[in-house]
Amino acid sequence: MSKRWIKELKHQQRELQQQIRKAERVILKLKLEMKKEAKKAKKEPALVIAIKILAKGLVRCNKNLERLYTLKTQINSIILGIKEQQANIKISKMLEASAVVSAKMNELIKISEAKQWTTDMAMEMQKMGLIQEVCQDLTNKTKYYKYLLPMSNNE
Repeated sequence: MSKRWIKELKHQQRELQQQIRKAERVILKLKLEMKKEAKKAKKEPALVIAIKILAKGLVRCNKNLERLYTLKTQINSIILGIKEQQANIKISKMLEASAVVSAKMNELIKISEAKQWTTDMAMEMQKMGLIQEVCQDLTNKTKYYKYLLPMSNNE
């Protein structure tokens, strides 16, 4: 459904772009016509009224062009909003699936057992760390004594 909406909105955007191009061409023609009339108005002062009419037309065309650009931007905003909603729907579906998986995992692993297991493991790792430190201290001391013993024999 949303894909169809996006397709229709993009079609409308393309049509607006064509109208924008036409309006820009009309504006250019009006400007050129005004320049021609301004050159003629130097010779005939009565043509000033025609230039004013062309200027009013130019202002109207510019306002219409502005409205077309605004409309095109609004359509683009709507398209982005629809795409954002699509993404939110996908995320919510993924979160639902994740919740189901988490529930199944909770059924498989009992939390109290996992807590006990992790505390036991932490205690064992702490003991191993202490034992490892003691072993390292002993090896460092024996290396130190190995160097000292030959020196004491020389004296």
